[in-house]
Amino acid sequence: MRTATIKRGISHRVSALVRAVLMLLALAPPLAAVHAATLFKCQAADAVTSYQSAPCAANAQQVWQRDVTAEPVPRVAAPRPQTLRRAAPRSKTVRVRTAATGTAHVNACARARAAAEEERDRHWYTITFDRLRQLDDTVARACK
Repeated sequence: MRTATIKRGISHRVSALVRAVLMLLALAPPLAAVHAATLFKCQAADAVTSYQSAPCAANAQQVWQRDVTAEPVPRVAAPRPQTLRRAAPRSKTVRVRTAATGTAHVNACARARAAAEEERDRHWYTITFDRLRQLDDTVARACK
């Protein structure tokens, strides 16, 4: 019973929202409409010239009257998609330690960097931020 009441309340709200949107669309002027108007040039007795869309007042002389049409708003062309270019591969320079104890660490670090770089190059267009973060964390642990 309560579920039916909730569903009825939701559907009532949705239909009211749809009606409101349709009413706004019906009352709104078309976006591409070009409005025509009449422009009047009036000159008052004290030599003040004014341009207005209403006829001149009784104490002003009408110099001319013209029908004008507003220029349509130029459409901005959608920007052309730029072709994505792959970044140049990073240089893979690795410092080699001469001491025998540091060699294994350097090799693990270099392997982690190379593996991360290879995955970035292979999935450069579809790789997610989370995966990039995981790769950086893996390299950081290996190079610690």
